[in-house]
Amino acid sequence: MKNFLRGRVIVLLGVGVLLGLWWLASWLVGEAILLPSPLEVFKDVVRLLGKQETYAHVFSSLRRIGQGLIVSAGLGFVLGVLSGKREWVFALLQPWLVVFQSLPAIVWILVALIWLPREVIPFWLVFLTTFPLWVLQIRQATLHGDERLLEMTEVFSVKGWRKWYAVYFPSFVLHSLVGLRSTLTLSLKVVVMAEVLAFPSFGMGTQLFWAKTYVNVEDLFAWALVLFGLGWMLDSVLGLGETLVEKILGMGKV
Repeated sequence: MKNFLRGRVIVLLGVGVLLGLWWLASWLVGEAILLPSPLEVFKDVVRLLGKQETYAHVFSSLRRIGQGLIVSAGLGFVLGVLSGKREWVFALLQPWLVVFQSLPAIVWILVALIWLPREVIPFWLVFLTTFPLWVLQIRQATLHGDERLLEMTEVFSVKGWRKWYAVYFPSFVLHSLVGLRSTLTLSLKVVVMAEVLAFPSFGMGTQLFWAKTYVNVEDLFAWALVLFGLGWMLDSVLGLGETLVEKILGMGKV
């Protein structure tokens, strides 16, 4: 308990130092148009949260993230299982996975700007950047079932779906949660970057684009804080879910 409280105090101290340095830098610059103070930005955050339009932009970005993750997770699950069961499938997929993981996201955005409608680009980028992660996570779940459970299924001649449920289901659940947590935070970053460059009608990245265009630094910082808060909240919820599932299944970290 003492360690927990001490950790929280240190985190709060770190936040205080960060805000203090921010305020000091703002005071030294002396121009809100270049670097607004924390108080000015927090007031702008409150103003944004009081506008219905803000939630429309947030929902649009989250919708694109959700659509991209559903497609990448679905395809990644199927190919991840196949590549775990058949080594030749993984060998066939490896060049594609290397290309998707090696090329910077900005390259895919620039190509998509030529080929695709601007409303589709954020979804496409989420799919390309998260698909390899899903394949690799599900492949690991397929390869690494609990050895003790595997031995028990052999001893008691457990076959078919019962064997899959007993040995691989817990691993699939945990690897899927780990995959969702990592791909969701990554998707939030890449979808905003895609929206800044493609500026669809609605989206958090679109608002960052207009804030930069009109040199509205307070709005720029306010939307950055909204993004930070949203990312932290999603990661915290998934982290709690991962811990809870681990306790229910009686397994350690993946």
